[in-house]
Amino acid sequence: AFLWSVGNFLKPQRFPLKRAGRFVDAGFVLLTLYLVARGVRAGFLPAIGAFSAMTIYLWCVALTYIILDRIFQLTFVLAFITPLLLLFALPSLFLDRSVPELPPSFRSLWFILHMILGYMGYALVSLGFVVAIDALLVDRMLKRKRIGRLLESLPPMETLERLLSILLSLSFPTFTVAVFFGLLWAHWVHEWAGGTWYTDPKILLSFLLWGYYGLLFLLRRRLGGRRLAYGMIGGFLLAVCAFVGILLFRK
Repeated sequence: AFLWSVGNFLKPQRFPLKRAGRFVDAGFVLLTLYLVARGVRAGFLPAIGAFSAMTIYLWCVALTYIILDRIFQLTFVLAFITPLLLLFALPSLFLDRSVPELPPSFRSLWFILHMILGYMGYALVSLGFVVAIDALLVDRMLKRKRIGRLLESLPPMETLERLLSILLSLSFPTFTVAVFFGLLWAHWVHEWAGGTWYTDPKILLSFLLWGYYGLLFLLRRRLGGRRLAYGMIGGFLLAVCAFVGILLFRK
């Protein structure tokens, strides 16, 4: 899909961008089969460890794109979402693929809901990051009056602003529910372990990310298109730091 997107940039008529979406669809199907086979072999959904986390994240990004593309026609984001997927997929080739034994506490329904919604939140944030880049590109080209093929391939600024607002309105509630289920699970786990959940670095990172997107959600209309785009990019970078930090602290 990434190579086809590059081909579209060089020769758009020979490599229509919409066909890259079919490669994403095929990759999603293959990744789904891989996750199912991995889960059947392990006896549970592997969600612990860097490789499992990266795989589920990629699956959620592909799923989120496929669903939202059917609703909002997001073919234009493929030029940026495919290199992003590749950027996260390549390191996973060098990660340990063994499935660690899942502790009983991780089989809780609260943890499963927290995990699924958390990854979906990361996926929405990733799409928001890509749309934000597109919005800044359009804004920059319009201000410099550079009307070229790239500008013609992207939606109007008003459409991108609306998409940013929609993605933010989806990601913040998703993170909110994920944090809620995570707190229920953490309270049960730490009570079981005799600890205090509010001193856990993973939970503090999750609260930081949730608070940032909560503030961004409240200010979304006041910020406007350009500043909201910068806010979404900053949120994505914070989400990456939180994602990596949670994996490190989990070890």
